[in-house]
Amino acid sequence: MMTEAGGPQYDIPVARHDVGKHDAGLRVGYWRAVSHNMNAFANETFIDECAAAAGKDPVAYRLSLLDKSPRMAAVLKLAADKAGWGTAAPAGRSRGVAMMEGYDSYLAQVAEISMKDGVPVVHKVTVVADIGAMVNPDTVEAQIQSSVIFGLSAALWGEITVDKGRVQQFNFDKYRVMRNNEAPAID
Repeated sequence: MMTEAGGPQYDIPVARHDVGKHDAGLRVGYWRAVSHNMNAFANETFIDECAAAAGKDPVAYRLSLLDKSPRMAAVLKLAADKAGWGTAAPAGRSRGVAMMEGYDSYLAQVAEISMKDGVPVVHKVTVVADIGAMVNPDTVEAQIQSSVIFGLSAALWGEITVDKGRVQQFNFDKYRVMRNNEAPAID
């Protein structure tokens, strides 16, 4: 069950999010969330489309909508700065940006990618997170890094097939996960 469709704290005066319930026959609890992580892709893709239609830089466009969300604006600015946003990407590479808020945690990412034989290659992901007080920073860093790896695995190769109501990828020998030698630098 999804709890919301809203995105980060964008200051958009008139916005409407419609959510339709669809019973896919399988529960998707393995994503370990009720909506935030799954909706971030849709929301951020839409914001990118709006920025392109307005002829604006994606980071500048987002910042223009974050006057009422200083924590989100701060993580976005820091991620963009750390990733070198505003400077030319290395030859043959492009950068993209996304962010999300969930449970009072604010995250922004900048990915640097290239294309090889029509397939995306992710070279670097810069992540900035404001999660409030941390008990164990090493655990937080590990969680963020593993989230990047698992998200990229799903985006690049993820496939779940069902036969007679049973998921076929029931262990990691049947589900492709990014290996260390395939992983981007995560900053």
